[in-house]
Amino acid sequence: MRKITLVAGPTGVGKSEYALKLAKEQDAAVISVDAFQVYRGLDIGTAKLTLAERQGVPHYAIDIVEPTQDFSVADYVQYVENLLTGELTERNIIFCGGTGFYYNALLNGLSLPIAAKDETLRRRLRARAAENGREWLWDKLKKVDPAAAAKIHANDLFRVVRALEVYELTGQKISVQQKKRPSILGQDYRIIGLTMPRAELYARLDARVEHMFEHGLLDETRGLLARGCTPELSSMQAIGYKEALRYLQGLSDREKMLAEIKQNPRNFAKRQYTWFRAFKDVHWQEVN
Repeated sequence: MRKITLVAGPTGVGKSEYALKLAKEQDAAVISVDAFQVYRGLDIGTAKLTLAERQGVPHYAIDIVEPTQDFSVADYVQYVENLLTGELTERNIIFCGGTGFYYNALLNGLSLPIAAKDETLRRRLRARAAENGREWLWDKLKKVDPAAAAKIHANDLFRVVRALEVYELTGQKISVQQKKRPSILGQDYRIIGLTMPRAELYARLDARVEHMFEHGLLDETRGLLARGCTPELSSMQAIGYKEALRYLQGLSDREKMLAEIKQNPRNFAKRQYTWFRAFKDVHWQEVN
């Protein structure tokens, strides 16, 4: 019987290295649980392991869509389900990443709204957000579906747009319309949570930022701009890229960009701890 292990924890704690070691011990495949590593071209800012660094261990859910495409949590769950029932049916699996709502969908099932996508409507809603601000668009959602707005952060443009899209297409609130799909993992898995002292984690995060710039984060972001990436895209919400993008567009100076790129991962790490501590039966291990 195959083993399924989930390796979770805050950004910068060393999940990828830990998962790689575990995968080699168990002859397992690694499935990324990262909302931004799915995008091609987002390499430096998402700290993707290179092919050489993967040491022959197969990795999945990495580089599977273009950065100009939308990729939702529902798309992710479907992708993983196809792997588990197809190519990786008999393989031990290590899930590794820090995207809490992806983990939540894997563990607790997914609420799937009954509505198709409408790219024209999505572009219109994003344009309104760009013109009036994300808070304005979230307020619009709050008026038509306060229950959904209470669960979605005002800065989560993708989910705000999706909720408004469902409402405008169907005339029904997404909070009412959603139906529950059960977990695709079942009950036979274990969760390992990695942690370390806060000061040490912050020092690692600062070092990671320096590494990102030394290895060409700005050039990578320029390349994404050249490929048609714009600020409202889901891919461009990744920490590092959104700040670099504002700088390259003349909306921020270098000092402010660097300060934000160092502070935002710390804020994100706090939110990740909140996510993962809410999960049941997490075996926490301190990294040293």
